[in-house]
Amino acid sequence: MEKKDVYAYTPTVNIEKYEKLDSEERKDYLSLDKRMHRITEGFAYDVGKVLKDAQEKFRNQGRKDIFSFTDWLKSWGFAKSRAYQLINFTEYVDKLQNNTELDGQSMVETFNSLPKMMQYSIIKDRDPDHQNQVEKLLSEKVTETEQYKKVLQDFYNAKDALDVSQAKQKELEAANRELQIKNIAVQEENAKTQSKLIESQQKIHKLQTENYKLQNQPVEQIQVPPADYGEIKRLNKKLIQDLEKSEEKEKSLREKLEQSQSESDKDLSHLEVELKKVKQEKLELEKL
Repeated sequence: MEKKDVYAYTPTVNIEKYEKLDSEERKDYLSLDKRMHRITEGFAYDVGKVLKDAQEKFRNQGRKDIFSFTDWLKSWGFAKSRAYQLINFTEYVDKLQNNTELDGQSMVETFNSLPKMMQYSIIKDRDPDHQNQVEKLLSEKVTETEQYKKVLQDFYNAKDALDVSQAKQKELEAANRELQIKNIAVQEENAKTQSKLIESQQKIHKLQTENYKLQNQPVEQIQVPPADYGEIKRLNKKLIQDLEKSEEKEKSLREKLEQSQSESDKDLSHLEVELKKVKQEKLELEKL
């Protein structure tokens, strides 16, 4: 028996998990899946029947001003898509049972033995020619025909291809998310770099401005006292004292000269010579 047939009643999400079990333990779970499949056959039909009646009720006497068919479905925990799936299942089973040309009950039993995904594919196919072929196959116990085995194999191949495609899609989405995260990190790093660059440019501009001001402001003259400043200071003090004495002497000579104008020319001449000498000394002291 092929692997696909072994897991005919097993939900796809469980197959990978079952592969990790030993053969004996796997058989137990496969048996549970088969039992659950048989139970849900009647369950899906019965629930679909109630949902279909409710749909008709709301269509004809629905209280849209109070609540809708969708609201009613939600109150029972049904998504709208799942509800219509069950309604379509019920309608298709009713169609098979009402087939007068073929054995309707046998067709239903064969149809219920098919994998759920294949059932939904058959139900959604609205092509009349396809449906006629399917009904003939169902009446011939389709699961035992070579055509069914080929259709089933094609179905699983298509499903495997879809699984591979979805896996690749997930990988691409994960890689895309990783690239987006990296791109955000790069953008943040670029923003930080630009911020630092602007800050550096502002600092450079500030330094250039300060440098320009320094280059164009008057140079402050800094006087540094010579090594012999103390000696020069002492000598300068002495020269000032000598200059003061010379000024006093000049003043005294001038006074004498004014008083001696009536005296002899000899004395006057002597005072003038002396005054001239004092002036010369004063001039030398001022230069020093």
